[in-house]
Amino acid sequence: MKARITHHRGRLAAGAALAISAACLLAPAARPPSQGGDLRGGDIQGARDVLQQWVETRRQLSKEKQEWALGRELLLSRVELIEGEIGAVRAKIEEVQASIAESERKRTELEATRATLQTTSDDLAQSIAALEERTRVLLARLPDPLREKLRPISQSLPADAATADKGKLGERFLTVVGVLNEVNKFNREVRAESEIRTLSSGATIEVTTVYLGLGQAYYASADGKEVGFGIPSAQGWSWTPANEHAAEITRGLSILTKGADAEFVNVPLQIQ
Repeated sequence: MKARITHHRGRLAAGAALAISAACLLAPAARPPSQGGDLRGGDIQGARDVLQQWVETRRQLSKEKQEWALGRELLLSRVELIEGEIGAVRAKIEEVQASIAESERKRTELEATRATLQTTSDDLAQSIAALEERTRVLLARLPDPLREKLRPISQSLPADAATADKGKLGERFLTVVGVLNEVNKFNREVRAESEIRTLSSGATIEVTTVYLGLGQAYYASADGKEVGFGIPSAQGWSWTPANEHAAEITRGLSILTKGADAEFVNVPLQIQ
């Protein structure tokens, strides 16, 4: 644009020089009398041509100035538009960066929470596995009636707690709780159960067994001739005949199950 203006200035100077020349040509000059004092026709026409060129130069210069001003306004408008677009892009970039930072923060929090939950889950899995193992040992010490009652629940205990499904910790814990609730309930009661007992002779008879919780039990046949007591062990309940105490055991069972008058009865007792 500067080059164009310089060019125009040069043209303007040239036009001005031409105009001055034309003015000099048009100015009256002294002529010899023989020529009558008139200018020659060729000089006048040349001055007119120069003046016309100067006018055309000024017109062209004015036109180019207008075009330059219009182009400048368009360029400034374009620059302003581009600057606005750049500002919008920068604002969008800042928004995206803020969103990325927030997402990263949330991801970090989630990873920390996941790690905490994983640690808690592992601890729970170990605790529940230990409870399942102890429950399985307890089941072996329960009397047959209670163990049979618990069979539908206890079958849910995994064979190997260490390799059991960790995704079912809730169900496994409820199984343990269900077993322990029934065991605790049985341990608080005096229960009379009808059972088949194998005698030392190999014969089997039906007896009434009274469990005093999970610590001691006594049994007696219907005729009162076969009596004994039992205690829990790691391999199940151990039963010991005690026919020499038939009268005392039979009397005690009558008090406990048939509502006989209460009295002190000496019965065999084994404490582990």
